[in-house]
Amino acid sequence: MKMVTYKVLSKAMRELTEQVTELDESIEIRLVFGEKVEISISMDWATMDAARAAELAEHLAKAAELVKNFKYAGYTIVR
Repeated sequence: MKMVTYKVLSKAMRELTEQVTELDESIEIRLVFGEKVEISISMDWATMDAARAAELAEHLAKAAELVKNFKYAGYTIVR
């Protein structure tokens, strides 16, 4: 079983959050509280034109890839 301390996870989450914010400030990620590391992605779904929607879709796909490849995804959190 792979384990990570909350301190190490917290630092890694800050770094991941910065990467996602650089892609698009409308996209947010959050740690889902539980025994295993899981991250949710959310965003502001305000009305937008087609160009912005296409741009946001591209950024969202990149953010999803970052989250999917997060080093500690699925790890058990230890204190």
